[in-house]
Amino acid sequence: MLKLSNGKGFLRKTKNFKVISAQDDNWRFEASGWTVSMNAIKLAESSPTTSTDLVYNNTFVFFYANVNNERTYISCKPDKEPQGKITRTSLNNKTVSGEFELTLRLCRNFYTSEEINSIELPLIAKGHFKDIELVDQFANLLNK
Repeated sequence: MLKLSNGKGFLRKTKNFKVISAQDDNWRFEASGWTVSMNAIKLAESSPTTSTDLVYNNTFVFFYANVNNERTYISCKPDKEPQGKITRTSLNNKTVSGEFELTLRLCRNFYTSEEINSIELPLIAKGHFKDIELVDQFANLLNK
């Protein structure tokens, strides 16, 4: 599902995996200690389609790592002009499939915003997913 260039990552079968958002152009997944989010614009209506035009605020990876002998929640973001690509390989009324590659250039402690210098940057995040049920948890929360 997701692999970072430093060897860390998670699979769909990882404990507590869940889909937070899976739409035609915005995908967010969580697993134990992980969140990956990406958002592309200018994806064509039909699949397959690829975009390198990523939305900065919705493109990130959060994960736990050992920093200075402490378990630390880390937030990694791309540059203000994100580099990467998102490919939606299929989309129907029920599911979406795709793949992505993101270049993350800044990693910080999620809680203190202190920059993490022990992670070799840039960090490349690559992943793929197949037949993820379309869901928008954010919309579901608003409708409750």
